[in-house]
Amino acid sequence: MAVTVRQSKGRDFLADLTGDRLSNWLSTSLANDPITIWRQESFRRAQLLPSPSNRDEDFKYLNLRRLNFDGLTPIEVINTRNRNGDGTTEITSGLRSIHDIPSRLRFNEHVRDTVADYFFGSLADAAARMPERVERYLALIGSRFPARKLALLSHAYLSNGAFFYLPADRILHAPRQLYSNLSGERTLTSYAKLVVLESRAQADLVWDIDAAPEASGFFNGTLDIIAHAGSKLTILLNQQLVDKLDSNVLIRAYLEDSAEVEIATINAGGGVVQVEVDLQLAGRGSRAVVNGVYLARAKESFNFLTHQNHQVGDTNTNIYYAGTLAGRSTASFLGKISIAEGAQQSDAYQTNRNLVLNRGVRVNSSPKLEIAANDVRCSHGATIARVSDSEMFYLRSRGLDREEARVMLAEGFLEAVKKRVQGEILRQGFAKRLGWLLSNWSGNGSAGR
Repeated sequence: MAVTVRQSKGRDFLADLTGDRLSNWLSTSLANDPITIWRQESFRRAQLLPSPSNRDEDFKYLNLRRLNFDGLTPIEVINTRNRNGDGTTEITSGLRSIHDIPSRLRFNEHVRDTVADYFFGSLADAAARMPERVERYLALIGSRFPARKLALLSHAYLSNGAFFYLPADRILHAPRQLYSNLSGERTLTSYAKLVVLESRAQADLVWDIDAAPEASGFFNGTLDIIAHAGSKLTILLNQQLVDKLDSNVLIRAYLEDSAEVEIATINAGGGVVQVEVDLQLAGRGSRAVVNGVYLARAKESFNFLTHQNHQVGDTNTNIYYAGTLAGRSTASFLGKISIAEGAQQSDAYQTNRNLVLNRGVRVNSSPKLEIAANDVRCSHGATIARVSDSEMFYLRSRGLDREEARVMLAEGFLEAVKKRVQGEILRQGFAKRLGWLLSNWSGNGSAGR
């Protein structure tokens, strides 16, 4: 099913996505289906919110002029699984077979798990099998996180979704992997992924977002995490796009007592690419770590938003983003740390580092602190290092061409991020994907298998 949306010049850039379009998009769905009801409510809430603009603090650097939603066609994407049942380790969207996942994204070792009573599959299948549980957690997401218009539109125009549910005290040793392949011209692809770990559960999750060379349009995705007391989760989000594809991805994590979440992100390619990370620490002893890298090689425009919200005391967050920029690319990092009143003994750290490889690159880095407690430790830092002409001349005089020199400089600069990744499965996947990107620096980030 598909409906074409068109944008008129001089209007709100999201106006045509919040008009009376959803009725056609949902015409084949059941009116009382939990997912349909959730999508309709998301659409209603999106209509009530103002669209982001450069007057907003979070979006002041976002290149809205480059975003073009004219003629976008929302599409439905079918999930593929390697076998029936809840025990699957891999699912895909946009591929005919699970075996079509590129080898560069596969893990070297697959460990067999004895745990069977968990769910990893499409959001629609989850709603059919466990409707009350899915409804409860969809409602919980809506109540625990601030409303974001683009996220609500992603849910309203849902192309497909995934649900990962792990009961209490279960430990999975093999990673669960979702691979999304974006294709087609001028498409609007929307994906929602919901992850729930009950108390003391442990798991590793990987989401690879890839694109065909001819892909164009807009990808709008959300990854929502509910980590109950004592649970542990590591997540690798790898996004490798092509230049005619814009993207918005929102990662939100809600942590209860002593829950631990470690997230690593990789971003390469694309047009206008926004990544937002929202960490809500609601339980004492909870901890969240985020390490991210971005590689801009042409005209990419990256916008990173992070929020570390310490609702209670004795909590810890640490965010570290580093990127290399070449060509005529731009990158902005806006990070906010919030410490609530009474949230004593909270630790929050935030770092953004940039390596500029040539002239013509623009970088903005803007940290912000909102602290209402007096017994806390908070710090932030931002650096912008520029490769001088003399440094580049030195490397080229040693027999390296300009691209080889850039790769060598980028690899050395990003090595610090690789060392910060803690989880074993996370570290393995992160190093493999980053290594491939660096070795294919001159490519588009998604070619080759």
